[in-house]
Amino acid sequence: RAAERAHEADPFSLSAMFIFAALCLIAGILPGFFIDALAPVTKGLIGQSMPLQQGIPYLSIVPIAESRSSYNGLLVFVFMLCSGTLAAFAIHRLASNSTTLFHARERVEMPPPGDARPARLTVRLDDPIWDALYAPVAGGVTFVAGRLNRMQSLSIRHYLSFVFAALVGLLLVLALWP
Repeated sequence: RAAERAHEADPFSLSAMFIFAALCLIAGILPGFFIDALAPVTKGLIGQSMPLQQGIPYLSIVPIAESRSSYNGLLVFVFMLCSGTLAAFAIHRLASNSTTLFHARERVEMPPPGDARPARLTVRLDDPIWDALYAPVAGGVTFVAGRLNRMQSLSIRHYLSFVFAALVGLLLVLALWP
């Protein structure tokens, strides 16, 4: 009943959401401007700031740290846009009634007019790729997990024996390592 009276938010609220979404997108694509703009804040809070991004060209890697975490937001965005477009095109092109990726079966039970029983629609989807590739792996994982589940109720002596055996095994591997 509450959804019957639901309506879209006012234009000011929608525009505020779109502005912040656009700022998030721009901050991800061109982070150098935001890193430089927030440098005084981080300098005041923690006493350090990121390297200055002002002289770095747009298509270069943004140095977040000298040892790690560097990326080019524009290239990542272009890659995501291209791969998403390619995936959507492939799905749209390959998804038709003639594909055999999923075997769908529908069964409709419609009572005759005047009968108070409800109508039923039953849909069954079979995925042969899942059945051939993933179901055996899932069955194996379930089997191994069931066997390993017994380890949860062992005594401390058993756990210490396992740790000792693992330590001896690791020491043997290290001793035999060329």
